[in-house]
Amino acid sequence: MTWHQHERETLASLLHEAGPDAPPLCDGWRTRHLAVHLAQRELAPWTILQAVPGPIGRRTAATFDEAVAACDDPSTYHDTVDRWAAAPAAWSPRALAGDAINLVEFFVHGEDVRRASDDEPAPPPVARELDPAEEDALWQAVRRMAPLLLHRCPVGVVHVLDDGRRALVHRPKDDRGTVVVTGAVGELALHTHGRGARALVKIVGSDDDLATLERFVPSS
Repeated sequence: MTWHQHERETLASLLHEAGPDAPPLCDGWRTRHLAVHLAQRELAPWTILQAVPGPIGRRTAATFDEAVAACDDPSTYHDTVDRWAAAPAAWSPRALAGDAINLVEFFVHGEDVRRASDDEPAPPPVARELDPAEEDALWQAVRRMAPLLLHRCPVGVVHVLDDGRRALVHRPKDDRGTVVVTGAVGELALHTHGRGARALVKIVGSDDDLATLERFVPSS
């Protein structure tokens, strides 16, 4: 089993346990939105067009909303999770890409479910214990994806693992400084994907650079 397959199983279990109305970390969503997003990402990839202005975008957005509404029914919700958990066909681009595009996606969404809470204040986050081999795979994936996610940010970003490994994942622009983000690799993945408020990271840099980074990857 590959690591993205392992994270698929973990995320499916978390979604089943949470039910359709739990609050993931994705703003404005419930777990039924997340289940539909995952299923359509693989089984109906054309729905990405909902972001396109005009009638095509409106229709695909309506398709998403209709699927979410259907998942108000717990049986439909659990069926949707099961369809996604069965994984795409072996010839699908999503399957062929493997860990490259799926590992971080599934890991982050799993933490979206694990770390969210309707309680105020939310309980402190607790990191998962990961197999060292999965940590290495995540480290490679985060190093590949971070430059894409941070490409608009003018501030440079260095990721540092707790064991001392480090990588410059985004170069500064226009003579701006560089911020150092330290933590376990899963926490770095969460921070880079805008879940910094629930990520166990230490961020060091000038006040101006920290404020700039906060606009692009919020940590509060």
